[in-house]
Amino acid sequence: VLMHAWELPFEGLLRRADIDAAQVEQYKRDLENEVRGRVERVAEDHGLPTGAWTAVVVHGPVRLRIPEAERAHHCDLIAIGKHGRHFSEELLLGSVTQMVVEASHCDVLVSTGRDPS
Repeated sequence: VLMHAWELPFEGLLRRADIDAAQVEQYKRDLENEVRGRVERVAEDHGLPTGAWTAVVVHGPVRLRIPEAERAHHCDLIAIGKHGRHFSEELLLGSVTQMVVEASHCDVLVSTGRDPS
């Protein structure tokens, strides 16, 4: 299972700003398609054969959706990125990453996504 959980940036603000609900839903569909494409590219870039993996793309609070997907799909490993931008942040886990680590029943690999060299 290659899973990506995502949230619509500022979704609550969009709704409170009286943005047309159909427009918000279209934006969500567009983002979901973009995310699904990224998941498929990751599989392709790493040489995973078609049919050997399943894409799972879920919308909602990431800190909740990742542990839910772990249980639903009986995952052995969660790989998650963190977004520390400063040295002091590199030493700590972000709040979402920390919540996923605490809620998960399997191993969690935390990556900065940076080249170690």
